[in-house]
Amino acid sequence: MSQRSWIAVACIVGIALRFFGCGVHSLWFDETMTVHIARSADLTSVLERDRNPPLAFSAFRVWGEIFGWSERVLRVLPATLSSLAMLILTRASMQTLGARVGLSVAWLLAVCPRNVWFAQEVRTYAFVEFGCALAISGALFFVQRPSMPRRACAAIAAGTAIAFGSHYTSYGLVPAILVYVRLADAERSARRILPVTASLAIGILLWSPWLMRVLPLQLSNDWGHAPRPGWTDLVSMPMRLLVAHSGGLECAAPHLIAACSGLVLVIGVFGVRRVYERSRGGAFLAASCASALVMFVVSQTSFRGFMPRYLYASQLLMLLFLSSVVSGAVSRASRFGVAVRIAFAGLVACFAVISVSQKTRDLREGYAPAFAAVVQNFVDGDAIVSITSTFEGFSEAPATYYLRNDERLLRAIVPEHRVFAVLPKRLHVVFREAPYSWPLWFRLMKEYRVLESRPEQNRVRYVYAALKGT
Repeated sequence: MSQRSWIAVACIVGIALRFFGCGVHSLWFDETMTVHIARSADLTSVLERDRNPPLAFSAFRVWGEIFGWSERVLRVLPATLSSLAMLILTRASMQTLGARVGLSVAWLLAVCPRNVWFAQEVRTYAFVEFGCALAISGALFFVQRPSMPRRACAAIAAGTAIAFGSHYTSYGLVPAILVYVRLADAERSARRILPVTASLAIGILLWSPWLMRVLPLQLSNDWGHAPRPGWTDLVSMPMRLLVAHSGGLECAAPHLIAACSGLVLVIGVFGVRRVYERSRGGAFLAASCASALVMFVVSQTSFRGFMPRYLYASQLLMLLFLSSVVSGAVSRASRFGVAVRIAFAGLVACFAVISVSQKTRDLREGYAPAFAAVVQNFVDGDAIVSITSTFEGFSEAPATYYLRNDERLLRAIVPEHRVFAVLPKRLHVVFREAPYSWPLWFRLMKEYRVLESRPEQNRVRYVYAALKGT
């Protein structure tokens, strides 16, 4: 088979993985918040209490109104965007860096557990991935195809607008592209970076009305639950950008994670010297590190957004770095070159195993079984409360989503901030375990005795309780 045929196979595998198992996982809390925002009558006023721009939520609103609001249907939209991101970056790599690099990029993007996991997340991440892939593709064409700068700059501006309009942490795309263009295009005039800078600025400034009106209100919200990242987070970030889901490494077997770490190390050792050779691989690595470092510094002083799910620009550039190293090793007959090729094949195999294993059982927060228990045990006169210790409306989001087809149950939902004022005789409690929600849980259990309790599933537990003395 030719290289183009293998690239086509990789793309088919990547698309299949992104759409496979759309109905396996429950919606976790943040995903139910997405649905709550998307279905709200006034999207802007609801987002004033959140910390996200409106693009992704507007898209989910249109999608849900057309196709419905089931878990399976909602996950198709991000899966589609992630698939398009894979196809765009693969094609750009083929046309600008050669078929060898395109082949490596195709396979890494197809099976990378992080990309496959977030491809089904009913959140903003697939939108950010699509925007970053489009902008980075534009940067590749700007550097490697100097004859078409206008199209390249248009892609950079459009990708930046999509990414930044989906999540504020997409500002990491700016240092990534600037560093890559400057290093990869160093032989040409420094003025060549000005059109790229202008394109990035245009992509962000398109959202200036929103930033001036809504962002100050969002910044006034108390979302201080995220811990400030430390140096261990920075050191472990390269592996977390490839394997992790939901900010952790819990989804995969430890031996597979160790294997992936060793394989990436083999490839990385061979490729780090490209930085000193000022090759395109070195530019990719430097740009990836620059984006991660800028976001790490910002997270120390203001918004604590240094988590794997937010570093899409850094992650895509890291995949380009690994791909350029592998393609360079193919042409080398040395033992180390052979070792890199073997390591790459092993890495793709490990990634594929992890990505498939993520689809075999529900690894997200178990809201679906918890509310199935509510439906099973509910009798007239009961009340329902969802405890998350977040803002009004957001805390009730899991209940309003999973009980959306039963008006009787929707009327029984009590906001968590009012439950002590009402103190219903019988209460169905769906509790999301978190350090900031435990105090409310303990306070509630002082007032109630447990009639039935279901085992905790991925941080979510269900309890049917009666008021003490009744």
